[in-house]
Amino acid sequence: MSEVARNLGINANTLSRWKRGLQKQIWLRKKNKTRH
Repeated sequence: MSEVARNLGINANTLSRWKRGLQKQIWLRKKNKTRH
């Protein structure tokens, strides 16, 4: 049970980190578009 919970926590962390990175990429892309 604890092992599964730990895996879920790790997955949640990586997912949130990935989402944050994706938003950052989109934001940077928009920034570049508006600058050019």
